[in-house]
Amino acid sequence: MPIELSVPLLLMTYQNQIQLLPKIVDYNQQFDDSVQGTMLALEEAVDSVAGLSTDIKDNLMDQVIKLFKKAIFEGFPEERYDLFYTALPLVTEQTAPKLIAVSEKLKKQVSIMDMLYLESNKLLLQIRIAFQLGQTKRAQQIIDDNIDNEDVRSEYVAILEGSKNFPKAEAVIQDAINKKLGDPQQWRNRLARIYRQTNQTAKLRKLLKNQLLSGDIEAYDQYRELLVGMHEWKKEYPALLATLAAKLGRYDYCKILLKENAYSKIVDQLNKYKSMAMIRQYAPIIYKYEKKPITTLYLNSVVIPQSNKKTATGPVQLASDIIKFLNFSKDLKTTKRVIKQLKVRLGTGGRFRDAFSKIDDAIERFELNIN
Repeated sequence: MPIELSVPLLLMTYQNQIQLLPKIVDYNQQFDDSVQGTMLALEEAVDSVAGLSTDIKDNLMDQVIKLFKKAIFEGFPEERYDLFYTALPLVTEQTAPKLIAVSEKLKKQVSIMDMLYLESNKLLLQIRIAFQLGQTKRAQQIIDDNIDNEDVRSEYVAILEGSKNFPKAEAVIQDAINKKLGDPQQWRNRLARIYRQTNQTAKLRKLLKNQLLSGDIEAYDQYRELLVGMHEWKKEYPALLATLAAKLGRYDYCKILLKENAYSKIVDQLNKYKSMAMIRQYAPIIYKYEKKPITTLYLNSVVIPQSNKKTATGPVQLASDIIKFLNFSKDLKTTKRVIKQLKVRLGTGGRFRDAFSKIDDAIERFELNIN
């Protein structure tokens, strides 16, 4: 289909999607997939515009601008700007000022929720237009003037990576980290990607370890994989684990132990803190590997202390804890023994009557299921 027909049809489709889909589609992913599909089709349509006359490009871009201006995009700032970014191959010296002007004017009309997105994207639009038109000095000037805008800096890093100027990209990222500009995690991830692309293993190793020791446990798998590849993991692991035990919070440290199937060490942590919340969280996960110590911990540090609480919700929580133990342990014998002891000590009437009734019902259902 000629581009003079395909682009207007895709623009009409996009308009209908923005207007109608949010009203009839409950599942956000369906909406996202639909509009992204249209933008991919538009990208393909404008991919080969080298032979088009300026008049045709300008006519098509005028149609894009007309749609961009519509109020239907209020609340959809990303979808609005995606339209311009996708259609950029159509931009010419004549239409570039129109794109910039309509983007600038937009800030007076959009809702408050759109403002943050708009502020950065009006700059990104100018940068991309300048590059599209071969105005590299103009693009660089906009970048330099706004380098402390997180999105502009991120765009610059992407441009440098695309041109394989990795040393400069690394310097720009490191500067952002030093200035505490934006999300440090984003910059460290970008830096790690550059180190991988440039085979700077020593730098990558140091970066990932620093991330891990600063509490970013998402870096653990990457660090482990790197050292396994270097055949140094077994040598590093014992000392690293000891350091993490001192540096990380108890829950993050247990997440690391789970990754390593270090179940006995998790039991040590549970014994160390005697935290009901921790025991409730990890007991069902590691019970099958550490049955005896988990049973002892759960009963002595959760069930019995809960049975001694005088709060109004104590009996309800006690019933929940015992039923939970039965469900994850499948240890009917121990559960019945504990219930018998509790009934003798607490009595079956009064405030514990409903709790024991729920527990007895749960035991009956459990017995029916196993018979």
